[in-house]
Amino acid sequence: MCGIALLVHESGVKVTGSDIIESNNTVLLRSKHITVEIGHNHQNITSPDIIVYSSAITITNPELSFAKEQSIKSLKRGIFLAKLSSFFPSTIAVTGSHGKTTVASMLAHILIQNNKSPAYLIGGRVNNIKDYATAGAGDILVAEADESDGTLSHIKCNYGIITNIDNDHFWNYHSIQGLFESFRRFAFSTHVLLTKDSPDSRSMFSDHKNCRFIGEQNLNRVSTLPLLGRHNRINALFAIIMAEQFGIDFKDSVSSMSTFQGVDRRLSLRYKSKKLLIYEDYAHHPNEVKACVDAIRERYPSRNLKLIFQPHRVERISHYCDELAAELGKADELYVIPVFKAWMKNKSSVSAQDIVKKINLIPAFFHDQSLNSLAKRIAKSSKSDDIILIMGAGDITEFVPVLIQEFA
Repeated sequence: MCGIALLVHESGVKVTGSDIIESNNTVLLRSKHITVEIGHNHQNITSPDIIVYSSAITITNPELSFAKEQSIKSLKRGIFLAKLSSFFPSTIAVTGSHGKTTVASMLAHILIQNNKSPAYLIGGRVNNIKDYATAGAGDILVAEADESDGTLSHIKCNYGIITNIDNDHFWNYHSIQGLFESFRRFAFSTHVLLTKDSPDSRSMFSDHKNCRFIGEQNLNRVSTLPLLGRHNRINALFAIIMAEQFGIDFKDSVSSMSTFQGVDRRLSLRYKSKKLLIYEDYAHHPNEVKACVDAIRERYPSRNLKLIFQPHRVERISHYCDELAAELGKADELYVIPVFKAWMKNKSSVSAQDIVKKINLIPAFFHDQSLNSLAKRIAKSSKSDDIILIMGAGDITEFVPVLIQEFA
């Protein structure tokens, strides 16, 4: 939502908005002279031409309810993105179950470094790109297309990237088949498609006239890039190969990638001393946990890995409890804190404790006390050469400075 506001504002359209709390995003928007109110109130609606709202907004929201009463056109974020993309001669939409933000960021970085001046709309903060979004020169748009809320099939684009296909968010489609069909509709709306080589993608996209499958056999082409994790090398391949469609030589893209500084909360190194490293990652699905832990093990094979994990949404524990336990259990020591429930409602009786109960081979603890007490507990038990990995998509990011303070 922040990125859309920035891009549309930069294009010369008046933008206002509201959020429930102050944040870095509201500060950023105000710094661009965009009016942002705190608290949702129908009085914030001042005769706009269109309302754009996130999937977190329910029909009972006072602003959305008022807009519908007044017959003000109201669109979900993903549907508005589809309409926005139609104004660009070339749209590159990046979707998939995992890695969208990283691939979109890498591609935007390559295009910027090679003077293509793209517009971009990225769902995370990129360490060496100033803002979430910009309007660019108006020729190329790089955008994430989110599969989670059912709006993916609305976007039509020249170029598409499907990073991978997993069974995350399928509860929004009533079945895994519904989710997969959404990916398929997206794929066949593109003229050029890149996707990860897998049995599912082969069965779904082999009849696409211009589909390229990116697999392990391509990894040697980016072996010199200093990226943490095999998954990030595949991410880089997507960006580099797509950049070729815009006349950028493979070697020039690799050179550009050498200055890419990553995306915030994606294996971000938060603290480093002679004896200790602290990383933070956004992983919350079992396959994301696996990719992250594998990356740390690949880079630091002999070091002790201490993992702090916050589950994201009760829905994921309900569906993936065994899988999460299996992947989290590959650490040397595990701390799980209560679930971040996000915006969905679920009456399931499962909890974060159920993950811990399934882990027997390593020390695993459920911690439901304060973050300060957890930080002290971890600091007290940490040893020389430990790597501490803080993981989750919720507000566990607030734990990072609390823990660092114990070592500073």
